[in-house]
Amino acid sequence: MQKSDVFITEDRQYCKVTGTLEYHGKKIADQVKSTETKTASGMREIDLSTKAVEIYQEALSLSPHSNFLFTTSNNTPIQLNAINAYLRVHKERMGFDEDRKISTHIFRHTHISKLAEIGVPLHIIQRRVEHASEKITREIYLHITNKMKSDTKDLLALL
Repeated sequence: MQKSDVFITEDRQYCKVTGTLEYHGKKIADQVKSTETKTASGMREIDLSTKAVEIYQEALSLSPHSNFLFTTSNNTPIQLNAINAYLRVHKERMGFDEDRKISTHIFRHTHISKLAEIGVPLHIIQRRVEHASEKITREIYLHITNKMKSDTKDLLALL
């Protein structure tokens, strides 16, 4: 994500997804943002929470010499492989089972489940995460959380 992809106005706080990082077969210093996403629905605007804006503003101060928002100390974009390696090394400390495969993609699943948990409609979640259909969101990404189980139990008690 580049700094210019985030927009903060009085009425709205959002980011625009307008491409992906081109990194295959390139030196880190030569990596650039493409003007395409994996799918056409990938080009979208995503509303940001107040907390996300706070993180954005902090990240701005950490990488003043780069157009990219999340960078290394050399002002190059942080690589997903580096984050995935960190997660693998520290997964037990974070409470994950030693045998569990973990990557940054787990945050996507968690985000979708948490949105459902707080009652965000499925079609809104689907658009937010660029799925072409609600079916993909529902069948692959919606996980029943402990809070959902508890809420259901409480609702059943009202019958």
